[in-house]
Amino acid sequence: GNMAYFVTYRNTDPLFAVDLSDETNPKILSELKITGFSEYLNLWGTDKLFGIGFETDPDSGRTEGIKLTMFDISDPADLTVAGSCVIRNIDYSPALYQYKCVLADPDENLIGFAAESFQGRSDSSYLLFSWEDGSFKEILAESLGEDDAIDQYRGIYVGNRFYLVSPDSVRAYDRTDDYRRMETLAF
Repeated sequence: GNMAYFVTYRNTDPLFAVDLSDETNPKILSELKITGFSEYLNLWGTDKLFGIGFETDPDSGRTEGIKLTMFDISDPADLTVAGSCVIRNIDYSPALYQYKCVLADPDENLIGFAAESFQGRSDSSYLLFSWEDGSFKEILAESLGEDDAIDQYRGIYVGNRFYLVSPDSVRAYDRTDDYRRMETLAF
């Protein structure tokens, strides 16, 4: 439409709302400063914007974990944070650099991505969240072990089944039974 949302980063992460209705004279309507920064942004319904990035120390710029943020954009002149979650034991996610690695579906209320921790040894997981009552709720954290191909994992769903797909396997989960793992097909 006539609105654009973007972020920049120095020591804080301003989210800007820009009115593009007059394409020769775009106007910044609002700027929201938060700690950390977002690498990935996705519209979440008509009045929210979902972001994945890093939480950082505002003084040193040191990263402190992966940060999920839900922005309220219902009033572009007054952007706010509806909620955020910092996953402190995660150091990297391909979701930050490859948008196709992210499952972000507001209609199904699913946010999924692979992530990796380098604390002591490399350990990977696929994380699945929902957005409920103003906060992120983790609904699945599936270990991928020391797999170095986490950028090739995709979360998909069909009906009441959730599938975690990689070049080596497909894992099936029951969405009606707290995402209980049902079967694994290895290639």
